[in-house]
Amino acid sequence: MPESSWFLVTKIDAAEILAEARYRSTKTTVILGLLIVMAGGLAILGFRRQKLLYFRSLFQAEKRRRETQEEFRTILYSIGDAVITTDREGMIKVMNPMAEKITGWKEEEAVGKPLGEIFYIINEATRARVQDPVSRVLQEGVIIGLANNTLLVSREGKEIPIADAGAPIRDEQGNISGVVLVFRDQTRERADRLALEESEKRFRVVVENSHAGVLIVNQDYRFEYVNQRLCEFLGRSQDEILGHDFREFLDEESRTLVADRYLRRQRGEEVPSRYEFNVVRKDGEKRRIEISSAIVKCLKGGVITMAQVLDITEQKLAEQALRASEEKYRILYEFAGEAIFTYTLDLKLLDVNRAACDYVGRSREEMLGRDVLELGILHPEDVQRALDNLKSITQGGQEITIDKLRFLGKDGSYATYLVTSTPVVAITNICRDVTLEDKLHAELEASEKKYRFLFNAGNDAIFVYRLTKERRLDRFVEANELACRLTGYTKEELMELTPVDLVVPEEREAVNESNLEISRKKQRVFERTLLAKDGRRIPCEISSHLFEMNGQPTILAIARDITERKKAEESLRAALREKDVMLKEIHHRVKNNMQVMSSLLRLQAAQLTDRKAREAFRKSQTRIQSMAMIHEKLYQSGNLASVDFADYVDKLVTHLFVVYEVNPGQVSFMNEVGQVGLDVNQAIPCGLIVNELVSNALKHAFRGSKKGELTVRLYEDGEGRHHLVVKDNGTPLSEKINIHKSRTLGFQIINDLTGQLDGTLEYRRNGGNEFEITF
Repeated sequence: MPESSWFLVTKIDAAEILAEARYRSTKTTVILGLLIVMAGGLAILGFRRQKLLYFRSLFQAEKRRRETQEEFRTILYSIGDAVITTDREGMIKVMNPMAEKITGWKEEEAVGKPLGEIFYIINEATRARVQDPVSRVLQEGVIIGLANNTLLVSREGKEIPIADAGAPIRDEQGNISGVVLVFRDQTRERADRLALEESEKRFRVVVENSHAGVLIVNQDYRFEYVNQRLCEFLGRSQDEILGHDFREFLDEESRTLVADRYLRRQRGEEVPSRYEFNVVRKDGEKRRIEISSAIVKCLKGGVITMAQVLDITEQKLAEQALRASEEKYRILYEFAGEAIFTYTLDLKLLDVNRAACDYVGRSREEMLGRDVLELGILHPEDVQRALDNLKSITQGGQEITIDKLRFLGKDGSYATYLVTSTPVVAITNICRDVTLEDKLHAELEASEKKYRFLFNAGNDAIFVYRLTKERRLDRFVEANELACRLTGYTKEELMELTPVDLVVPEEREAVNESNLEISRKKQRVFERTLLAKDGRRIPCEISSHLFEMNGQPTILAIARDITERKKAEESLRAALREKDVMLKEIHHRVKNNMQVMSSLLRLQAAQLTDRKAREAFRKSQTRIQSMAMIHEKLYQSGNLASVDFADYVDKLVTHLFVVYEVNPGQVSFMNEVGQVGLDVNQAIPCGLIVNELVSNALKHAFRGSKKGELTVRLYEDGEGRHHLVVKDNGTPLSEKINIHKSRTLGFQIINDLTGQLDGTLEYRRNGGNEFEITF
């Protein structure tokens, strides 16, 4: 004990001390045993459950595999190409109906037979048998394409041109287990290609052999094509013209005129398609050119100018000479010292010159239209002789008569004049002294011959006819030799006809309408189909001009035979129709191929268990579907250069509502796309942008039961720019997101497509999300 000398000694039983420890250890052991037994039981139950789930997943996988096989079989038997599959020994396993049709073998007959027995192909040029692609695929393990000159010999012996390829079929270990052979009948394609080549050859022959120069100029004013005739006009070779600016070959006077009209036509303004200008040949000579041009839109975008030109230098010189001759005649007529009277066969005065007016002492207005005999200026004793002279001219066949007649002057006395009477269009009496007669007669005769020569030497048919007081068509009063050859009538027969008689029946009503328009505008250029004497129908371009002749409205009609031009135009239209059909078929096939791609993505997505992977496949499927819809619209459209974007947006958004299982009662859609036509290079990027933005809105902007509105708008402003707006009133994007630098695939695609359009992308939070692309 502390601070004492005592000690306390105790004795404790060891069994008593260890009893508690033994109890606790026994209890712990029992509990541990029970826990081990329970864990073992749970492990056995878990293993059995895992085994059940495993067998169930195997069953589902086998079910999906069978469904996939059935879908692939349906696709195989419904596609438009022929398909044959073989095992690795080259024995046929499957043939679709198209393969049966081309080879002539039924599937049940061909299965199990070597491919070479069914698929017998030869070289079109050498007629030697071609190795079938199956053996090459098995040897090389790659896709093998057939040559374009391969013929398949069907069971009936028919030779069919084919194309396409064979590809290996691999098992899960990557080993080749067979071959799939895909081919198609190229008979129609070859026929279309040959027809197109023949059409282009005909067009080239017409253009190269045209008497007119033909040219094509691009948007940069540079020549893309010229024919040989144009090279002759410019005195240069094709190498010296192609690629050059067309303004290099114009003189200063014409350069501004042509460039201004070219730019105005490019902008779509109404400018005359036919006009004249000067070109400078290589040797420095200036030539006068008449051009007729048209603007053509290219399939790849942009426009080109196609034109025909004629060298009218000689024609212009002839016109100038004719005008000079007519002016000379008029000066001689007006200022001649002799009195000149011109009157019709019924003695009505058509014209008198100054000397005649001065002699009789009356004004021109007092005498014109009056009967010559009623004027009382002819001596009564000379009247009968004057009438006999007139009769000899009109009935006796005399071209000119000379006689002495007495006329009453303004001083009341009669004077004797030597009168020369000539029939031109009417009767002309020239009263002059004997001294000047020979000289004036020679000059007049020369002028008449020169006029007649120019009138008959032209390259176009010329008709002259008058209008009645009621502005109705009267008979022809003149026609040149080419007009007679063109219509098959003699000149005398033509003089008994009116313009209506020379036009085919179905166009005769239009003749009167044209006549009224000419009366208002004084001139007009139009096309008519003339009816020749032998019944031939001759398409002509007619240029009509209204003028006054002898106080009566008269029309000068110049007709040019455009039969060859019409044939060339029809050939061009036929070629364009063939190209339109071909382009529609291309868009149709592209759409079908994209539909197959979309279906394959859907089938593949069905086998994926990863949610993100399935979503990625679904996005890819909607993007392909949006492009396929563009090609479908082009295929169905009458205009291959423009897409009806409003209808396209309706179909695309409806498709996306179905894909994302959106209830139309929850989200309302408003299509505000105006009447804006887009070409394929604009429509595809715009369609993909709408697809991305609408998909994002349907997935993220209206979560839960929130109702909302979705709007797509497309319009064109006054400056020619397009604005594409996709707007919703859902949950806005996070302010941390920069749409121009986002790493998400969707915004990267939107920014890249905006760049393709040369546009800009803007984002606004106006009670939701508003995206605007301007291009």
